[in-house]
Amino acid sequence: MDENGYGLRVPAMVISPYARPHFIDHQILSFDAYLKFIEDDFLGGLRLNPKTDGRPDPRPTVREDVPILGDLTKDFDFNQKPLPALVLPENPSTDLVKPHK
Repeated sequence: MDENGYGLRVPAMVISPYARPHFIDHQILSFDAYLKFIEDDFLGGLRLNPKTDGRPDPRPTVREDVPILGDLTKDFDFNQKPLPALVLPENPSTDLVKPHK
């Protein structure tokens, strides 16, 4: 961990036809985990590297290399049949508030 910690802590929801149904992930993740997942999935593990592509890298550490941080691949099962889309109603009925007239 650096002086910034692991980044802002926020809950996340995985929405994908390949998401593991009813799975709750209790891993410690940083925002770097999303970039690592994209690089692994779409770039075959090649890393977007500021040292070689000419961008400045303000990060004091590359968090994807920190052993305590998890990996988003646990949230997916790419061997399962893709789940069907769940289309939610635009205006679901509710008894929580009265509709505006």
